[in-house]
Amino acid sequence: LRRSCCAAVASARTDDERVAAHERAGLAAYELCQEVPPFHDARRRRLARGAGLRAALGMAREAFDAAAAGAPNEWSYKCMGAKVARKIGEPALSVLARLEATRDAAPGNLEAFYQMHCSRVKLLLRARD
Repeated sequence: LRRSCCAAVASARTDDERVAAHERAGLAAYELCQEVPPFHDARRRRLARGAGLRAALGMAREAFDAAAAGAPNEWSYKCMGAKVARKIGEPALSVLARLEATRDAAPGNLEAFYQMHCSRVKLLLRARD
């Protein structure tokens, strides 16, 4: 997966193609990490928690961060980067800063608001336990 995603990024001729390649790479890596695969997915196994899962999440984070850098006005790349950061276990302030950037890029967007609220609740529950 990593080789094909790197090849797609390297073969991009324009900034828009490069951003799209980074987005596809991030989505492909993120899909590997999903707890529940889509119903149409024929995968029989999921990544076990461990080095493989962390590597896939790291690849997704790098790809979404690169896509966000290439398209700074697009909120969805920042949002996906924040979701991956939360899954990786980045510090709470880092995750909240990412979500704040998402919210600022898309004021009034329900998904950005939901992700901020959801992350705050998860962080509070984790701190309580």
